[in-house]
Amino acid sequence: METIRRETRPGRILVIDESSERTAQLVRAGFEAEVVKSEKQALSLVRRVTFDAVLVDVDLLGDQKMVLCRRLRDAGSAAAVVALVSERSNELALAALEAGVLQVFEKTITPSLLQSAMKAAVARARSVLGECRGILYPFNTTPRTIAATTAKNEFGVWLEAAVKEGAVVINKHETPAAILVSFDRVHRVLERHEPDLLALSKKFDEQVARMRTNEARAAARGLFASMTPEGLGEAAVRGARKKRGGR
Repeated sequence: METIRRETRPGRILVIDESSERTAQLVRAGFEAEVVKSEKQALSLVRRVTFDAVLVDVDLLGDQKMVLCRRLRDAGSAAAVVALVSERSNELALAALEAGVLQVFEKTITPSLLQSAMKAAVARARSVLGECRGILYPFNTTPRTIAATTAKNEFGVWLEAAVKEGAVVINKHETPAAILVSFDRVHRVLERHEPDLLALSKKFDEQVARMRTNEARAAARGLFASMTPEGLGEAAVRGARKKRGGR
């Protein structure tokens, strides 16, 4: 196993791939790449290290190409998974979807597209993490952190603490592995993100009122004043063809 780092890192990626050139391209793009050669090494690493994304050549995994991707999830990894294959198929795409893979690409993907895909994967993983932080730290409070063994042996105590304090983080090998969150905290976070229907209704009414002014009516008439019915029909046909991708 080898670790390749650079100072500027848009994301930490676990790489399961025999192509050193693809890894080098990602490192040159600023990613931190942790390279492993086997499923066993990958699963061991994600239990100890937090990754933003995983890049895996599933052709290395034999017949059960997507099993590792599912096991990464089972191991507690929230990293977005990007899979590389020699040849795409509908069956493989379905298996990838069921395993929670973000995207599947053929190994002929260009370096620039691969970099864009991994940036998108990192952004996706971090956005999910951001939602979790919204539950944990919505009111500038930091939840208590306990070891997994303690949580197991004293579950009732810490469940009560989560209900009273809002949340408790459970660590496994000094890495966050689970969260006990009270229903009250989840409700309050969701409530903060609910749309203000009165404000939306007021905004809609204001827009309608602006459309009904004499100036708006005059502007709308001016758009079509010089066009004949035949010209309007031709414009409509061109617009429909363009929308369908035709000429």
